[in-house]
Amino acid sequence: MQEIFSYASKAWSELQPFRSDRARCKRYVYGDQWDDVVFYKGKTMTEREVLHAEGREPLKNNLLRRILRNVVGLYRSEYKVPVVSKAESGLSGPRLRQENQRRRQWFAKNRMEELSPRLLEEFLISGLVAVKVEDDRIFPVTPENFFFHSDGYDPLGRDVDLIGEVHHVSLGNLMENFCHTASDYHRISAIYHANRNANAPCRVTEVWHKQTEVYGFLHDEKNASLSLAKMDKIIGGLANDSLIDENVKKVRSVVRHQWRRMWFAADGSLLGEGEAADMHPYVFKAYPVNSNSKVRQRI
Repeated sequence: MQEIFSYASKAWSELQPFRSDRARCKRYVYGDQWDDVVFYKGKTMTEREVLHAEGREPLKNNLLRRILRNVVGLYRSEYKVPVVSKAESGLSGPRLRQENQRRRQWFAKNRMEELSPRLLEEFLISGLVAVKVEDDRIFPVTPENFFFHSDGYDPLGRDVDLIGEVHHVSLGNLMENFCHTASDYHRISAIYHANRNANAPCRVTEVWHKQTEVYGFLHDEKNASLSLAKMDKIIGGLANDSLIDENVKKVRSVVRHQWRRMWFAADGSLLGEGEAADMHPYVFKAYPVNSNSKVRQRI
């Protein structure tokens, strides 16, 4: 478990330059263009402070905010719920109308007419946008708390092997979700005692990591049944005859990929695990901000 947390911490650290760039871009867009820190006459100060020290007044002409507002406003005015066509879905008649009605209801339920422009605004500012899809609900994820790891260049993100986000929750919320026994209560209280004293939010890291396992199909000739077992168990069964007898034969092997969900405390302690899933719940798009950024891997 500690290995997974270290892997996630590394992915988080690698995106620190992006988070710094994002904060700077937000300052520029929302009218604060003179807060870059510089070294001036042996002191560290902002560009605004440098100008004041020289007796000058920093001037601003915010073109970025105007352009951003126009683009997002145009998107809002042209917004429409995307419909399913007969060509792409293979549906027709009542089934096609039913599918489009279901989609309109889903978009309305998630307030996509408001969420989509906000996501576009974030993408134009930072170059990274992410949402979390759970059941039939969509939840926006701030790039400030989002991380992922990928050694590839797939623009659809299919090469990602670890992804997650950092949550800041109240101690009561934390206890409600992860405290099931008295020992859990004492353990969590010890980890977050500083947060309790300061009445500060608790940091919880949600990590989804891709797990690859090899399975073998087992054919029981006596019972005419076919089952699936992990390869390490099959090998162990062959060694001690506890799993496989003369009637059971391994037909073929198959590789399966599953996503495991874990929650870690601020000190790396495991708070809880979720059931395995075929895919993680995040949908994201990242633009190559610059050649030195980890986000350059997304196109």
